[in-house]
Amino acid sequence: MSLSHNDRYILYHGTAKKYVKGILKGGFNISTSDTHWMGKGVYFYDEENRAYSFVKKVRKNATPSVLRAVLEVSKEKILNLVTNEEDKKKFANFIQAQEPTLNNSIRIKNCNMYNEKERDKCIFLIKCAIFDYYCNLNEIELAICEHNTHPGSYKQLVMTSLFIKQDSEVQYCAKTLEIIKKIESLRGA
Repeated sequence: MSLSHNDRYILYHGTAKKYVKGILKGGFNISTSDTHWMGKGVYFYDEENRAYSFVKKVRKNATPSVLRAVLEVSKEKILNLVTNEEDKKKFANFIQAQEPTLNNSIRIKNCNMYNEKERDKCIFLIKCAIFDYYCNLNEIELAICEHNTHPGSYKQLVMTSLFIKQDSEVQYCAKTLEIIKKIESLRGA
């Protein structure tokens, strides 16, 4: 595949300073947490300050650092839920098609949707599973999504929040390490 059919992204990954040398030496690891926005992968922002702020917020006792990475990925292997209307429509249809399965899920049936903390955890698990399943089925290597940073109702988070503009941020999730071509240290390393 020639480079002309690839998209190239320069993105930023926030991490604790203690992990920078390991990442620069051995590369990233795919995160396997089941509570990330877009499922398993390596997460990036298109703004350095967002990556830095993320670390400050999530790892309060760590020294924040930012790495810059170059990602190259075939256009056909990108799920862009920010600017690609066709991708948005396909993904929304996919979610609607999964509704009967989601409604019958034992994990969801056991989730107390009236308890805000438990509901939010279940919603994150659902979003993560949907992204991973969709990306695996469609051989997606990079998912791009704008997420509402303030959780709301079950329906809003599973459907509506994927396309909301207010109080949102764009994140990039590399589903495979092969698309990460270059990593360099920026801030705090």
